[in-house]
Amino acid sequence: MARPQKVDGLEVGQDLEFQKKEWRAEMLGWILMALLLLGALAGLFGGGPISQATAGGEAEALTIDYHRFTRYQSPTQLLITASPNAVSEGTVRLEIEQDYINSFNVQNVLPEPDSVEVMSDTYIYTFTVNEPNQGMEIIFDLESDKIGTIAGNLGVEGGQNIRISHFVYP
Repeated sequence: MARPQKVDGLEVGQDLEFQKKEWRAEMLGWILMALLLLGALAGLFGGGPISQATAGGEAEALTIDYHRFTRYQSPTQLLITASPNAVSEGTVRLEIEQDYINSFNVQNVLPEPDSVEVMSDTYIYTFTVNEPNQGMEIIFDLESDKIGTIAGNLGVEGGQNIRISHFVYP
């Protein structure tokens, strides 16, 4: 304990070195809380601009819009846009890695696939395309079944795969 010192005519026990360290620690705490709050508002914990991601692009057969961050057993969505060059004989055959899709509960798929084939390490969803020159949009409504990182490959059968990754909070 520090010896009492006279401060403005009062004898007060103070330790200025400790006081400065405490103020620095408090300031660091406030800065960390502010950064966490800004991260949450930006979507670090899901549902904001940094949570939204797009994989693929116009030059590829598929474009996939998804959330990078989500919560365990909370709904999330994959919006897959198949370009006209993904269409073969009036259908789109979407190949999804089994380990990836098995990490989710598939709640709904729109439009409903004509068939789903189980291969050794992938599922192949077949969709009929009404307008082959326009491609199509496919929506997967999912709920995560696992906590942590979920990553997998999606693509048109026989084409280039696109890797996407989610982080699932508890």
